[in-house]
Amino acid sequence: MKTIGEVVTTLKIMFEETSGGRYTQALNDDIAKLLPKLKQDYTSVETIVTKPQPGNDNEACILALATRLEKNFDQYNELCDWHAKIGPTKKKAKKV
Repeated sequence: MKTIGEVVTTLKIMFEETSGGRYTQALNDDIAKLLPKLKQDYTSVETIVTKPQPGNDNEACILALATRLEKNFDQYNELCDWHAKIGPTKKKAKKV
């Protein structure tokens, strides 16, 4: 949960840095699409950890969530690479 929270925070910073930039609009749009997905992932992880459903197939839920997280983290890492290349501050974001 900590890692997902840090990724969401980093994406918010990257979003603010790329908004209104001349060549960063496409990157900003991609960040805007990924943020709600990761927020949903955070909520899903929190629910699984704090309120496990008795009698429910938790392993299947965890596997589905892990697959979705892997896809979203791959997209996050790609966005970090692009942000490092064309971002206004040229700061490299921490990859997961």
